[in-house]
Amino acid sequence: MKRYHGTDKDSAEQIMRNNINVRQGGGELGQGFYVGNLAHQAFAWAYRKGRRFGRGYGVIQFNIDDRAFYRLQRLYLTRHQAARERLQMHNRGIQRTYIFGVDAIIAPVVGGRYIPNFTQIKFEGDIGKVFINSCGRVLL
Repeated sequence: MKRYHGTDKDSAEQIMRNNINVRQGGGELGQGFYVGNLAHQAFAWAYRKGRRFGRGYGVIQFNIDDRAFYRLQRLYLTRHQAARERLQMHNRGIQRTYIFGVDAIIAPVVGGRYIPNFTQIKFEGDIGKVFINSCGRVLL
């Protein structure tokens, strides 16, 4: 499966050169590295982030092996569950540090405007880190 990560140009180039540190980032479902299924949304996110920091933008396409992915310990969240988890993390001030204790979390994107069929995967922990770093990637 193809999944996308949008960010500023400097960060995209660093991700292409180095291993990804899943403990560095934090998003709506806590600490981890996020990819999404919609390339155009990754480009939109990257563009906004690049403009904010004045550094241009970059989108990385990850080529994820389906069979290997399904061997990971995964947690699937519904839209309602993801929204509830996000709100609880926000209220407790732990969005940058929270982990679920699995390798990957699959959930709809719930922050911001509702975008139908926009799904994210958050990789966390040592196995999630090894997995995402083993995936082929291309800077688009």
